[in-house]
Amino acid sequence: PLADHCARIWPFRERPTVLLNCQPRWDPPAVRPDHIRSAAGLPAARKVVLFLGRLGRERGLEAASEAVVRLEDAALVMLGFTMHASWAEELAAKSRDPRFVGRHVVLPPVHPDAVRDWAASADASIIAVPANSLNQRLSTPNKFWESLAAGTPVVIGRDLEVMRAIVEADDLGAVADPADPDDLARALRAVLEQPPEALAAMRERCFRVCRERYHWEAAVVPYLALVEGLAPAAPAT
Repeated sequence: PLADHCARIWPFRERPTVLLNCQPRWDPPAVRPDHIRSAAGLPAARKVVLFLGRLGRERGLEAASEAVVRLEDAALVMLGFTMHASWAEELAAKSRDPRFVGRHVVLPPVHPDAVRDWAASADASIIAVPANSLNQRLSTPNKFWESLAAGTPVVIGRDLEVMRAIVEADDLGAVADPADPDDLARALRAVLEQPPEALAAMRERCFRVCRERYHWEAAVVPYLALVEGLAPAAPAT
C-alpha cells in the first residue's frame, strides 16, 4: 500500500519495488523461552503482554496499561528505550504505583538479534499506536514481524490498516479500538483466554505464516533483482 500511494503522487516510470522488513526464517527452541518473566520477576502463571520498541507519548502505552490491569492476571511488559528522561520517570512512577505493581514493567532493550527470542516468551504482543499518520496506517514495523515470527499473537489497533488485514486474514490475533482500554482488554482476553489448544493453534499460525510467506529470504528477492538490474554489466572477458 505504501508503494501504491507513492506511485499515485509521484511520476515514477515504474512502480516502486517493495522490500518488506520481514524476519529471517527461524527455528524456535523445543521449549518456549521465558526470558521476560525471569527478567521482570513475574509469577509463572502471569500472562505477559509485550510492547516492543520506543517508549513515549503517542505509542498507546497509557491505554495499554489500563487495559492490562483489567485482566485477571497479566502484566504489560515494555521492552525498549525512552527518548526523554521525563517519560522514563513517568513510566517508572507508574510501575511503583500500588495499582500497577507487578502489572506494569519496563525492561531495557535487548540486542536486535535477540528480540525475536524474547518475543517468543510473551503470551501476546500489543500494537495500539494511534493511526494518526499515513505511515502508521500503512506500515508494518519491526515489532509486528518480530512478534509473528516468534509465534506470538498480536492485538492491533483497528485503524492500522495493513497490519489489521494481515492479522485478520490468517487469524493471528485480535483487533481493538486503541483509545479504549475496555475494548483493548476485550481483545486481549480473546487471545489470552482461549482454550489452551486454540491458543497453541494461533501461535502455530503466527509462526507458520512467517515461515511460509512473510520471511526475509523471500522479501529480499525483488530487491536483489532491482540492484542487479541497476548495476552495470560485467565486462566481457
